[in-house]
Amino acid sequence: MTTRRTFDRGDLLDAYLKARHYAHAGGELVDYHGRRYAALADAFAARLDQPPKAHDFRPAWFRAGDFSEFGDRAYDAWSDAQEALLDLFEQSLARLEGVTSPFAGYLEAPIPVIAYHRRFAEEVAARCEGLRTVLRAMLDDLVQTIWDFPNDRYVDAEELRKHGFDASEPEPDPLNDW
Repeated sequence: MTTRRTFDRGDLLDAYLKARHYAHAGGELVDYHGRRYAALADAFAARLDQPPKAHDFRPAWFRAGDFSEFGDRAYDAWSDAQEALLDLFEQSLARLEGVTSPFAGYLEAPIPVIAYHRRFAEEVAARCEGLRTVLRAMLDDLVQTIWDFPNDRYVDAEELRKHGFDASEPEPDPLNDW
């Protein structure tokens, strides 16, 4: 018995991140990741590169009482939240894409840099990965809130095929296409 592969909000976000990452790479990478993202976005009717349709932007976890110091504004502020949340989404994307180690820029480093690498690289890498994990979780939550994306929403490979992408197509090797 074979199980059908389904795709969810996380797959849409991953596809969007990769499409952005490879936007200026060679032809196969741009084409593959662009088609993958477009098919997922169309299948879910949620284009992360465009503002969503208007809806109540208050997330389920928000309780105005937790922000009592703002009075009625805590609840009312969500009525015009789209612009602020889209900005936070873009800022979070930029920060996620920019998380790197200060050692990442060295192909060959002088001995003093190697000494600092030996002393700090492992912890820097762990902290960078931790920040990526938190930013990715926040982006996923923002997608849910901004694009009104329910947790139980899935599409399958057949749906992606209808939107122009074969999910069984292998991802091009980035090392062959820059």
